[in-house]
Formats: sequence, C-alpha cells, structure tokens
Amino acid sequence: MVHPHVPRLKIYLFYVATFKFVFFLLFAGIKLGQFTGAVEDCTKVLKLEPENIKALLRRGTARKSLKEFVAAKEDLEAVLKAEPNNKQAKVKLIIMFFESLTLAALGYFAYRAQFS
Repeated sequence: MVHPHVPRLKIYLFYVATFKFVFFLLFAGIKLGQFTGAVEDCTKVLKLEPENIKALLRRGTARKSLKEFVAAKEDLEAVLKAEPNNKQAKVKLIIMFFESLTLAALGYFAYRAQFS
C-alpha cells in the first residue's frame, strides 16, 4: 500500500529540484553576462516566492550590472530588510554607490569638456 503523503512528497521534491535548477541557471546567466534574462527569470521566481532572498540578491546583481541602479538598490534593500546582516547585499550596495558616483563624475567632466 502506498502512503497517502507519497504523491505530495514527490511533488515537493520535484518543486525543490526544479527551483535548485532554476537558481543554477540564474547564477550561470549572471556569470555569462546574460543580465536581462537573469532579471526576467528572477522576476518570475519572485512572483511565486516574493520573499526569496537568493532571487532578490541575484536580480539586484543583474540590475546593477545593467546600470539600473534604482531598481538594484530596491532589490538589495529588500534583502537587507529581510536579512539585516547579509554581507553580500551590503557590499553590493556600497560598490553600487561608488559606481554611481564615478558615472556621475564622468558625466560631469564630459559635459564640461564640451565647453572647453
């Protein structure tokens, strides 16, 4: 006789295995520089699991790489709201802050160079 919870267990194991595979693909997409696809995939995962820290962190990383600083900041701050001691999110926010300052400075000097 089959235990009544066995079908549920199989579905759960499939669910866990599927999400592990999806996260592997997301990580691979970021490593390969496929940031737009990684953002889309993480957004799909977050529709199913809005509190998924890994998806928020990876989407924030991909958005930072796409220079979408405001959206990346929102994702990374959501990670820190859920996990205040998350070192990855803290480091990425600091790096992003300095990158945005650098881009602003470069834009300023390029603007000034037009009038010299």
